[in-house]
Amino acid sequence: MQPDKKFINYQITKLEQLLLKKRSFYRVDLHLHTNYSVDGLQTVEQAIENANKMRFDIISIADHDTISAYDEIVDRKLYRGEDVPIIIPGVEFTVSYPAYEGRCHVLKYFYDANDQRILNLISENRAAFNNRVNIWFKRIEENKCLNFYTNMFDITFSVDDYWKFIKKKGETVPDYPTIVEYIYSQLCKHGISIWDVYNKAVAFNELDPCITRKLKKISALKRFYDKYSDKEISTNYRKLKPILAPLGIDDDDFPEYESSGSLSVNEYGQIPILKLINSGINVLAHPDIKKLNCIDELLEVSCIAGVEINWHNQQYANNLVYQKAKDVSALITRGSDKHSYKSDEYDDLEFYDMSYEELRAFVWRIKQYC
Repeated sequence: MQPDKKFINYQITKLEQLLLKKRSFYRVDLHLHTNYSVDGLQTVEQAIENANKMRFDIISIADHDTISAYDEIVDRKLYRGEDVPIIIPGVEFTVSYPAYEGRCHVLKYFYDANDQRILNLISENRAAFNNRVNIWFKRIEENKCLNFYTNMFDITFSVDDYWKFIKKKGETVPDYPTIVEYIYSQLCKHGISIWDVYNKAVAFNELDPCITRKLKKISALKRFYDKYSDKEISTNYRKLKPILAPLGIDDDDFPEYESSGSLSVNEYGQIPILKLINSGINVLAHPDIKKLNCIDELLEVSCIAGVEINWHNQQYANNLVYQKAKDVSALITRGSDKHSYKSDEYDDLEFYDMSYEELRAFVWRIKQYC
């Protein structure tokens, strides 16, 4: 059973009751992931219990392009009880928005799961993810770094093997964590470490005739080295992602040059951002401060209602996002983007303090559109 109007009205009533306390701040995390996300490392129950332990007033489980967590939340009545945070129905959509020049994510809250439009959006993105698999494997064939190892050790990467791999892991949605895990599963059989791949990626990038792309990758690879050079990551398959799929560096952006085999794919048929206008409240997730001008356009066409202050953004970036939201009268939310109950996003709980005025504006907007 998914969240319906009855569930939504129950949560709105709880929010109104919370506001009546007129506290200066409320502890809020509107961006949690569970193992219903392909990169989630915590159960629904662990996420809720951890938030309760940290005395959060409000949370939202916003898994990637799926609302399956709410089957469990509603069926098991995990949202009920005096000591349970208010659980706002949420989902994080991956969208197409060319003006953003990279992967764009939008958090949608208080959708009605009985609205066929929401289910259609999820289905469209599922088909797009399947299409991305075919793009990935074409890029793998074009990746000189991976070719070096496949030729040396007679390694084979195939679409069919990848689908078998994720099915065996119990996954149904192909995403970056599983594609890099699949690649590493083949490389590690031959003693190839993450740093081996990094060094080959650096070497082959120097040969790239596309200067703009080369410089972007140099910067991305340097950030990787600065972040992990003193850490033991040789067998951490997740660290292949920033090496093989550096964020925002998509070969399709350089059509006049030969592909470098980057697994970073910005456009693969995912839903256009404007399709999110109906049903629920939309918030731009972890905004890129270089793209803050996009907020004006998205507000103007009523595609988003607000922006997120995200724990993973640097403080100066969050300050810029906060000021931008104030300038354009956008809603302001807060989120951890937490994928595991063991990770450190709750080390500084003051980060999640949402003022009475901010929460009141959020609840008012919900009541207008839900």
